[in-house]
Amino acid sequence: MHNGSIRANDLLSFFKLPVAETRKAVRAAELMETTIELIRQMVYTQEKIVRNATDLLSTLDLQVLAKVSGCTTQLQVITCSSSCLSDKYRTISGICNNRQHIHWGAANNPYVRWLPPVYEDGFGTPKGWLETKQYNGFPLPLARMVSTAILHTGNRNISLDNTYAHILVEWGQWIDHDMDLTPQSASTSSFIDSIDCSSSCYNRSPCFPIQIPDGDPRARDSEKCMPFFRSAPACGSGESGILTGQLRPREQLNSITSFVDASMVYGSTESLAWKLRNHTNDLGYLAINQQYSDNGLAYLPFMTKKPQNPCALTRDQSPIGNISDIPCFLAGKLMTENEDKFSIVTKYFGSYWILIGVLVRIPQLAAVDEGKERKKNILIIILWRFLGGRIWSSDLEW
Repeated sequence: MHNGSIRANDLLSFFKLPVAETRKAVRAAELMETTIELIRQMVYTQEKIVRNATDLLSTLDLQVLAKVSGCTTQLQVITCSSSCLSDKYRTISGICNNRQHIHWGAANNPYVRWLPPVYEDGFGTPKGWLETKQYNGFPLPLARMVSTAILHTGNRNISLDNTYAHILVEWGQWIDHDMDLTPQSASTSSFIDSIDCSSSCYNRSPCFPIQIPDGDPRARDSEKCMPFFRSAPACGSGESGILTGQLRPREQLNSITSFVDASMVYGSTESLAWKLRNHTNDLGYLAINQQYSDNGLAYLPFMTKKPQNPCALTRDQSPIGNISDIPCFLAGKLMTENEDKFSIVTKYFGSYWILIGVLVRIPQLAAVDEGKERKKNILIIILWRFLGGRIWSSDLEW
């Protein structure tokens, strides 16, 4: 995007960059992890023995570093509200939805693993980081070689499906985007030497480029690698694990709620939820696009324009030719620019406005805060109905 052109990996990177509360969580964890790594490099022994963080710094030192980096704030104890609204309705962030385990399913918390991680060093380095590392006497094959050999399907081998339409795939992604989003690093350059990840083929955190083997059928002759970034770490894991009272491997964040709660529409953080609301009245409406509509039907609002606007480069790959400079749409989750998913979001958005037009006439929904939560609750129930569940009369009790 820096030189007026855009690639598929640019869009993927843009939509996975952490924002708002997630950005604070990611930067805190990365700052602490990188600081410990720099200290380790400065006291590296002549025997090339890699020391653990606890061998380099005292518990007090680690606590001070955690406070300065922001990890202490991310790990602070949460006190759940006992208000009437919080007892009856889910929170936007998912925090305290489970009063026994208040962080379960909440945004910006580490994923829960079904199986233990398999890192190259057993702690935080991904497999394939060291090219000389062997497994069972052999080096790992390049990721592109595996995908080309195993996942390749020729057009001649594709047949029509008489049972399922393509909407099944889009609906599956739609629901998936309501449950998980692993943010990548907040930086697009190497922490150690500031090299741009898109111009380097070396592994320097957070840069973890995908090497392109000779003869790759989809690569250009000049391409040696594809830019790729490590997922962001979570405070309290990896190098900062000692802060939770035990050393544990590096964990990754889920930046949205893992509940099926229509977070791709309403957001998973208070700041985004605020931006998505219409604050010109007290009816609990969502914000709509003030510049464009589809014959009177509402479009999603636009994102605030930023120095890099990938959606302005979609016509002719040049910011000069696109005079309108239309920004990306704003929704509960950023990945709405895909045409099929945008259609689903827009249809859900349209259904929301039809339902709201009915719900605002119900006397029980007159109270501003509770009315807003109940409208959201009804739409979540409808979403569950599309997933194959049932709507019971008790779900709609006032």
